[in-house]
Amino acid sequence: MNYKSGLKSSELYTSLVAQIFGFLVVMGFFTPEQASELQDLSTSIIGGVIALVALVAYIRSRTSYKETVMVTEAISNLRNSPEGSLSSPITEELGKELEKAILG
Repeated sequence: MNYKSGLKSSELYTSLVAQIFGFLVVMGFFTPEQASELQDLSTSIIGGVIALVALVAYIRSRTSYKETVMVTEAISNLRNSPEGSLSSPITEELGKELEKAILG
Protein backbone atom coordinates (compact mmCIF):
# COMPACT_ATOMS: atom_id res chain seq x y z
CA MET A 1 0.00 0.00 0.00
CA ASN A 2 1.23 3.47 -0.86
CA TYR A 3 1.12 5.83 2.14
CA LYS A 4 1.15 9.62 1.91
CA SER A 5 3.41 11.81 3.98
CA GLY A 6 1.68 13.18 7.05
CA LEU A 7 2.11 16.73 5.77
CA LYS A 8 0.19 15.83 2.61
CA SER A 9 -2.86 14.46 4.42
CA SER A 10 -5.96 16.44 5.21
CA GLU A 11 -6.30 14.57 8.53
CA LEU A 12 -3.24 16.35 9.90
CA TYR A 13 -4.66 19.79 9.20
CA THR A 14 -8.17 19.04 10.42
CA SER A 15 -6.74 17.56 13.65
CA LEU A 16 -4.52 20.59 14.07
CA VAL A 17 -7.49 22.94 13.64
CA ALA A 18 -9.49 20.94 16.19
CA GLN A 19 -6.65 21.18 18.69
CA ILE A 20 -6.24 24.91 18.14
CA PHE A 21 -9.94 25.61 18.61
CA GLY A 22 -10.00 23.35 21.68
CA PHE A 23 -7.16 25.36 23.16
CA LEU A 24 -8.93 28.66 22.35
CA VAL A 25 -12.10 27.42 24.08
CA VAL A 26 -10.11 26.49 27.19
CA MET A 27 -8.48 29.92 27.14
CA GLY A 28 -11.93 31.54 26.97
CA PHE A 29 -11.68 33.14 23.52
CA PHE A 30 -14.67 31.18 22.16
CA THR A 31 -17.63 29.28 23.50
CA PRO A 32 -17.79 25.60 22.53
CA GLU A 33 -20.61 26.38 20.08
CA GLN A 34 -18.62 29.13 18.36
CA ALA A 35 -15.54 26.90 18.19
CA SER A 36 -17.59 24.10 16.63
CA GLU A 37 -18.94 26.39 13.92
CA LEU A 38 -15.52 27.86 13.21
CA GLN A 39 -13.97 24.38 13.14
CA ASP A 40 -16.54 23.19 10.58
CA LEU A 41 -15.85 26.26 8.44
CA SER A 42 -12.08 25.82 8.74
CA THR A 43 -12.32 22.14 7.79
CA SER A 44 -14.25 23.04 4.64
CA ILE A 45 -11.71 25.69 3.72
CA ILE A 46 -8.79 23.29 4.29
CA GLY A 47 -10.48 20.68 2.08
CA GLY A 48 -11.00 23.25 -0.66
CA VAL A 49 -7.39 24.46 -0.50
CA ILE A 50 -6.05 20.90 -0.68
CA ALA A 51 -8.30 20.15 -3.67
CA LEU A 52 -7.14 23.35 -5.40
CA VAL A 53 -3.47 22.53 -4.81
CA ALA A 54 -4.00 19.03 -6.21
CA LEU A 55 -5.73 20.46 -9.28
CA VAL A 56 -2.93 22.95 -9.95
CA ALA A 57 -0.29 20.22 -9.54
CA TYR A 58 -2.20 17.99 -11.99
CA ILE A 59 -2.52 20.75 -14.57
CA ARG A 60 1.19 21.59 -14.29
CA SER A 61 2.23 17.96 -14.70
CA ARG A 62 -0.04 17.44 -17.73
CA THR A 63 1.22 20.65 -19.35
CA SER A 64 4.82 19.60 -18.82
CA TYR A 65 4.11 16.15 -20.24
CA LYS A 66 2.39 17.55 -23.33
CA GLU A 67 5.22 20.02 -23.96
CA THR A 68 7.74 17.17 -23.76
CA VAL A 69 5.70 15.05 -26.18
CA MET A 70 5.37 17.91 -28.66
CA VAL A 71 9.09 18.69 -28.63
CA THR A 72 9.99 15.00 -28.91
CA GLU A 73 7.69 14.66 -31.92
CA ALA A 74 9.22 17.79 -33.48
CA ILE A 75 12.71 16.36 -33.06
CA SER A 76 11.56 13.05 -34.53
CA ASN A 77 9.97 14.82 -37.51
CA LEU A 78 13.14 16.81 -38.15
CA ARG A 79 15.27 13.68 -38.02
CA ASN A 80 12.96 11.67 -40.29
CA SER A 81 12.35 14.35 -42.91
CA PRO A 82 13.09 13.36 -46.51
CA GLU A 83 16.42 14.47 -47.93
CA GLY A 84 16.32 17.95 -49.38
CA SER A 85 12.94 19.00 -47.99
CA LEU A 86 13.91 20.08 -44.50
CA SER A 87 17.50 18.96 -44.49
CA SER A 88 19.51 22.11 -44.05
CA PRO A 89 22.10 23.33 -41.58
CA ILE A 90 19.46 25.53 -39.93
CA THR A 91 16.98 22.69 -39.28
CA GLU A 92 19.78 20.38 -38.14
CA GLU A 93 20.95 23.07 -35.73
CA LEU A 94 17.40 23.59 -34.52
CA GLY A 95 16.96 19.87 -33.99
CA LYS A 96 20.16 19.69 -31.98
CA GLU A 97 19.13 22.68 -29.87
CA LEU A 98 15.69 21.19 -29.19
CA GLU A 99 17.22 17.85 -28.28
CA LYS A 100 19.74 19.55 -26.00
CA ALA A 101 17.01 21.59 -24.30
CA ILE A 102 14.85 18.56 -23.60
CA LEU A 103 17.38 15.86 -22.90
CA GLY A 104 19.88 18.08 -21.16
